[in-house]
Amino acid sequence: MWAFLLVASLLPSSIVLDGEGSCPTAAEINLRLEALSREVSPNAKPDLLRITQTETDLDLEMTVATSGVVLHRKLPRPSSCEERATLIATVIASWNSELEETAKIAPPPPPLPLPSPPPLLAPPQKSTGFEVHGAFVGSLAGSSFAPGGSIEVRLSPRRSRWGIHLGLLGMGLREFPLGMGQVDFTRATLRTGLGYRFGKKWAVELYGEAQFALLYFKGRGFDQTLDGFDFDAGLGGGARLSVRLGHVRPFLGLGVVGWLRKEQVRADEGQGTQAATIPRLEILMELGIGVGNQKD
Repeated sequence: MWAFLLVASLLPSSIVLDGEGSCPTAAEINLRLEALSREVSPNAKPDLLRITQTETDLDLEMTVATSGVVLHRKLPRPSSCEERATLIATVIASWNSELEETAKIAPPPPPLPLPSPPPLLAPPQKSTGFEVHGAFVGSLAGSSFAPGGSIEVRLSPRRSRWGIHLGLLGMGLREFPLGMGQVDFTRATLRTGLGYRFGKKWAVELYGEAQFALLYFKGRGFDQTLDGFDFDAGLGGGARLSVRLGHVRPFLGLGVVGWLRKEQVRADEGQGTQAATIPRLEILMELGIGVGNQKD
């Protein structure tokens, strides 16, 4: 048994024998390898090839320099040197071809990037601004004064100066003289209107409104007294001065309303019939606070 070394390229190239052995020779192997292989770069890094021969076997082992991979093939040993050279060149060419194909295989694609998190969506802007108002109201009708209160809702397009309001107004009983007695009356009112607000932090709002009231009245101080209800409607307007404190808006208001119907009450006395008209003009004074979602 004998052994010798060959130095071979990773890609097809010539070989150099190192050590003992002349069957086959390097020239014989190179001649056949050149016929089987393509032209390669002269700068290819050589690999180590070891050939071990026995009386019956031919053992080939090549270590790839670039990767450290060891290729091994054990074959029956041909009888002639020419056959051995052909067999060795064929195996080397086959290895080189396999290594070429492996080198051509594209590396696996990089992993897909993780999907980016969805963008944080800003909360949608409210399309309608609103304020809820509550106020103490003082009403002066003729020479009589009555306290009361109101509650209303003001709605407006977002960041608009215009706004509509809808609310309820209730007043205490007030009186006016009629003959030898008196008449007490009050109105429970539904009010709706449109206003325009000037300014931001400090603001003045001018408004106009329509009022629809249930009128209640009763006599007092007569031999026989009656009470009753009636419907009344009025038109009014006014102004409110307010200051914005975050979502809170305290305000001070002054308004006037004129009632459209002439409501009269009569009293029959010994000297004849006495008649009086329920006051048709009211002055309203408001002190209140509004709370809402609109800051401007």
